[in-house]
Amino acid sequence: MFLKKLKKYENINQGISSIALKKFCNHLWYLNEESSILAIFDKNVNIASKERIIENLKRENLHTERKCIVQPNEVPFLLEKAIEDFISQKSLNLLNKLNIDISFLNISPDLWDTDDSYLKSQEIFQNLKVVNDTAERGVKLMQDFNGLLTVDEEQKQFLLQCVEDHRKQYPDCKKATLKRRFD
Repeated sequence: MFLKKLKKYENINQGISSIALKKFCNHLWYLNEESSILAIFDKNVNIASKERIIENLKRENLHTERKCIVQPNEVPFLLEKAIEDFISQKSLNLLNKLNIDISFLNISPDLWDTDDSYLKSQEIFQNLKVVNDTAERGVKLMQDFNGLLTVDEEQKQFLLQCVEDHRKQYPDCKKATLKRRFD
């Protein structure tokens, strides 16, 4: 819905719409076969769509990439798709990873509101905490440890510089990198 409105806004202000679409496309990486299954727990998704989702769970996997990259020029094609178009056998992976009882998938979606396995699964996903990205975790880490080692601002800056230098010297944890001599 939001993406459609953003695309329509192109008629009013093409520049702003273009920039906003480009930025929004950077956040569509989560749109994949595995995460799309969450639509079955959304009250805004109608019964007919949920029935098509169940049908599409029998389909072969759609993509091999883990991360879906959507370019701004691909948005019109994306807008033509429905949530069930992103569903395949691979969509069950998320439910399986979380040991979700999927027996409710064998009954009609209009009966799900009375099914214990569906209600329990829905509660699990409603209470699931989502961490957006690495940067968010980095900020949280800094907030948690800020002031833990020292309260002196100069020492904090020195420690941050040490960490930065260390990351330059050892950008990854590969054995070859760790064996290199520190200069």
